[in-house]
Amino acid sequence: MPQVGEIAATCCLDLAYHYRQGDVRVFDTILGRIASMRKLAVLLIFALLTASFAPILTAPPPIAAQDGPTVYSDPAGQFNVTIPAGWTDVSTPELAQFDNGAGLTAAFVVLPADDLETGRPLLLEAFGAAPDLEPISSNTAALPSGIWTQYIYSIGEDLGVLVALYANSSVYGMWFFGSETAVNTGEADLVNIAISYGLGTVIDLTGQVARDLTEADFAAIGEYATSALEAFHVPGSAVAIVQNGQIVYASGYGVLDVESNTPVTADSLFMIGSVTKSMTSFLAATLVDEGKLDWDQPATDILPEFALSDPAATPEIRVRDLFNMTSGAPGSDIRMFMDALTPAQIVEFFQTVELLGPPHTVYHYNNYMVALGGYMLALVNGATLDEAPAAYNDLLQNRLFTPLGMTSTTVDFDAALANPNHAVPHAYDPLTDTNPLIPLDWERFAVPVAPAGAVWSSVNDMAQYLMMQLARGVAPDGTRVVSDENLTETQTAAVNPDGEPFDYAMGWLPESYHGQQLVWHNGGTLGFSTYCGFLPDANLGIIVLSNRSGAENYYFAMRDFVLETAFDLPHDSSATYADSEAQVWQAAAEQLEGLTVLPVDAAAVEAYLGEYETGLRVEMRDDALWFSGDFMEGQIAPLPEGEPGQFIVVNSAVLTGLEVNFIEVDGQSAVQIGSEASIGSVEVYLKQ
Repeated sequence: MPQVGEIAATCCLDLAYHYRQGDVRVFDTILGRIASMRKLAVLLIFALLTASFAPILTAPPPIAAQDGPTVYSDPAGQFNVTIPAGWTDVSTPELAQFDNGAGLTAAFVVLPADDLETGRPLLLEAFGAAPDLEPISSNTAALPSGIWTQYIYSIGEDLGVLVALYANSSVYGMWFFGSETAVNTGEADLVNIAISYGLGTVIDLTGQVARDLTEADFAAIGEYATSALEAFHVPGSAVAIVQNGQIVYASGYGVLDVESNTPVTADSLFMIGSVTKSMTSFLAATLVDEGKLDWDQPATDILPEFALSDPAATPEIRVRDLFNMTSGAPGSDIRMFMDALTPAQIVEFFQTVELLGPPHTVYHYNNYMVALGGYMLALVNGATLDEAPAAYNDLLQNRLFTPLGMTSTTVDFDAALANPNHAVPHAYDPLTDTNPLIPLDWERFAVPVAPAGAVWSSVNDMAQYLMMQLARGVAPDGTRVVSDENLTETQTAAVNPDGEPFDYAMGWLPESYHGQQLVWHNGGTLGFSTYCGFLPDANLGIIVLSNRSGAENYYFAMRDFVLETAFDLPHDSSATYADSEAQVWQAAAEQLEGLTVLPVDAAAVEAYLGEYETGLRVEMRDDALWFSGDFMEGQIAPLPEGEPGQFIVVNSAVLTGLEVNFIEVDGQSAVQIGSEASIGSVEVYLKQ
């Protein structure tokens, strides 16, 4: 079975592009491990770069280091690329080259060629490397500009990476190099450079107005949505578009579940996952309007027992920091599936976890912090901590759902299931090309952290929500439900997640779509994937709900198809997302095919059996070893070629590929879930 590093090496830049930090997510399937390694994969590749070169390219004269990102356009009009702030254009008439002042350089060239293989030596020669140099590894990567191939080369003691694409009878090449130290510190810039690369001239929609969508447009959108279900392995979906204060399109596609084959409608309920977070920050904005809260008020003013593990950090946490992912506290997504924490237990949790950094200095997605923030809103409105979950639900109903006419939307899990028109969660199995059902009760993991991701809604209802956002706080019936000032505050960037092209606000991710401001958030649970976004200046928004986990490529493809239609752009992104989806599942299938299930020696695992912290249980079932929590379970087998105590999940709709290691901590037996390489975090629970 390939090891983690090999998996990461197959992922590279396409996964860096599509990685979205906004999900309530358990990316612990093989797909999930790949998705969660997107940034890691780029780091693994770029951290090796140390090469020198002498490319030849006509370019403008050198300029000083830029105060902000600068778009470089090829004089011949063949490509454009955004160079980050702090980089200097050190080009000469013979050389186009950009330097970050810390030993890291990037360069670009376009050359005529018959195909990629014949063009690759030409690129190498242009970049000063031997044209017959053989790569030590290569793989494909999906970027917004197309499906590229990455080649890693050893040049003496150095390494270089060529990222190449064949199109328009030419080879397009990006070449990155620098010392290992320089690359480690500048990795985020390299990712952004590669993501920003575009063929041809820059698409600039700044100040442009989207045209009104027509019936012909809706027919094309519906046709694409139907075909996309099959292309992206999604059982069912619903899509709504709002434009100029109206719902101009709302429709369902596919089925609620693969067993009943009941059709999806625009009123079908789906879990919206982390899109709930923007609803929670909306509630906070209404309380700020009323003078019950202040964005910069210390959290301890509301909940005196709130504390972080670092006493000096605790008073730094403001109301806004409960929602903007800058508390410095790490998330613990796996724990959500092991144990249903009460609000009081969440408070205790933050008192024990080691901070990743001081508040306001580091981004880390944290569902528990948003959940606690939501419950604090209930305290402000007069509830006790024990009453907070029910009081939060009432706040959502009374301040958002009812005023906006979102009649089907609910945070009540049982009420959602009582509606016969609700979708069922699914995964995707690339080996059988099927969508296995995920037990509905597993989705109850979101209930204890409801403010972070427990809402169920339909696209008809979500369209009401988007129209209110686009109307700057005015409900569709003309009633103002929140001030423009404080609604805008929820959408104002607070932190940049590791050099991504988007920022994080309070439950929203603001970024640029070809010069137009785009405000969005996605959501993911164990078996649902959601997208909600809007262009304020274009007065245009889109909602995509789906009943499959990890359907990011699907909803981004739908989003881009609609926006490209509204601005009369070519539908270039469709093929990119489809190719990315195919590559992800090909890599997943290869991992699954190589997954060896070794027999379990009952005597050898006897010491592992029993109860652990967070409610995790380890037990033998019919000669197989299983671990389970309150909301999920999985069979585990010894890790091939691993050490004693190393296991991997081999039989789970959502966990296959997750590492489970039995270890000792200060002489006490414990279980370690995950690994830094596979999911970006490690969680350790002591045996009881």
